[in-house]
Amino acid sequence: MTAADLARQIVLDLPALAPRMTREAFVVSASNAAALATLDAWTASGEPLLTICGPAGSGKTHLLQILVRESAGDRLLAIDDIDRTDEPQELLALVEQARSEGKRVALAGRGAPAAWSAGLKDLETRLNAAPRIALVEPDEALLRAVILKLFRDRQLKTAPSVADYAVKR
Repeated sequence: MTAADLARQIVLDLPALAPRMTREAFVVSASNAAALATLDAWTASGEPLLTICGPAGSGKTHLLQILVRESAGDRLLAIDDIDRTDEPQELLALVEQARSEGKRVALAGRGAPAAWSAGLKDLETRLNAAPRIALVEPDEALLRAVILKLFRDRQLKTAPSVADYAVKR
């Protein structure tokens, strides 16, 4: 075997790791602890509608996925990125149809839920009356914990100082 053979890289076609969107993988900190408690309270309640709002990267999709994984069959309709809809009338019809069929609806998106109504008062009223999980920007403790978790998920050992460095940037 030559030095060139030793220096050649072997490309491994390994699958990318899918994000783990389970309750166990949800990193809890001061900035999001109330969110998980509200999710559990809504699950135990009979409320037909839940809104999850907050900035990008705050955990909206993760919470929605926890809800989907733990819900019973087809009784839950979960919609992510609802802030991107430009059909408030269809969203209102969907919420009303789900309610009439005894289903529950969980909506997640950026911004305030009232803004998702695009001025449609009936929808705005329903969104404002629904229980709300309002997430905030992740704090440094949460960012640090998530960075370290992502390293562990990939079976990479790293010093905590790496996460400390990354959090500040």
